[in-house]
Amino acid sequence: MAPNTEQHHHRSTTKVSHKPFKSRHATKSYIKELTKGKVETDRGSRKTPHQQVMSKIDRRNQAKQIRQIKQKENVKSNSVFAGHDGAPRLIAVLPLCQDCDAVLAIQKLNR
Repeated sequence: MAPNTEQHHHRSTTKVSHKPFKSRHATKSYIKELTKGKVETDRGSRKTPHQQVMSKIDRRNQAKQIRQIKQKENVKSNSVFAGHDGAPRLIAVLPLCQDCDAVLAIQKLNR
């Protein structure tokens, strides 16, 4: 007698749709299932100007303005020494050993 080669399998519990990109036929029950539990709302209204949909040109313009503001802030923070009320640039040269010449070092820095 030949051994029994059939095996018992359980049905897969994870229902995988192999082609989820394929559209299904819009049957009455399918449409019912899609809309199950949903409440009718006014979908097209956005409340605040921040929530309004911007066009591509508006988004680019806003990004450009933000970029310009950040550049101005960087220039302002880096220009501590510039302008009428700028901080004075004072440099102290201290010789750390006896055979160093501070005057010679200052002359080399000024070149």
